[in-house]
Amino acid sequence: MINCHQRHFTRLRIYAPPCVGKDEADSSNRTKFLVLEESRLWSSQTNITYSFLDKEKENLELYRKKALVTTAMNEYTKYANVRFQEKDEDATNIRISFESESGNGALVGTDALMANSGSTVNLGGMDLGRDDTSNFAMALHAIGHVLGLLHEVKGNSTNFKQYDSFSVMACSGKVSDRTELSDSDKAWLTLNYPKAPLNKPGGPDDIWTAPSFAPRARCQLILFVEDPRG
Repeated sequence: MINCHQRHFTRLRIYAPPCVGKDEADSSNRTKFLVLEESRLWSSQTNITYSFLDKEKENLELYRKKALVTTAMNEYTKYANVRFQEKDEDATNIRISFESESGNGALVGTDALMANSGSTVNLGGMDLGRDDTSNFAMALHAIGHVLGLLHEVKGNSTNFKQYDSFSVMACSGKVSDRTELSDSDKAWLTLNYPKAPLNKPGGPDDIWTAPSFAPRARCQLILFVEDPRG
């Protein structure tokens, strides 16, 4: 079991619904605003670019760590309709570091696009002195955060209808050492990143690159705020 931090911003969008009629607007004398928490999910078919920041430490150990991360990404793309593309530059959607002092952590979903510099995923807990099973579990868990999955905590499931102790996101103080996506993980990925219909213009391989995605609003937080200008 390993420690891992999920980091995310609270992003709100404010909608001012049009008045149905003048009389209705005058009766309250205040405009109501609808506040929604924005989704952190990428759009389906997005091409997510990533890079590794530890270029000056290129060696066999770093190569093995990179391979574990790439393998984890490939596991997710079996079920999620996104692509991961490595680029040899720092201006990518996802930036991965293995800096040991920073431990394990990841920004959740598209929150990574709000970080202008530095790593968005850190896997400093990887230790090639032990078998690759636990290291792969770290990578699999971190990429789950990259796609928008949150920690799965007993008694308070954040991803599924019911708590799934077999999920790679299962976390009770420390992160699960699961090395395979659970049925719930696979279902979540399939529902949130559906395959393109075969009759879609351009076909199922028609993709675009982040950040030119269309955000999808999920009503996780709804507040009604009165216009203070009254």
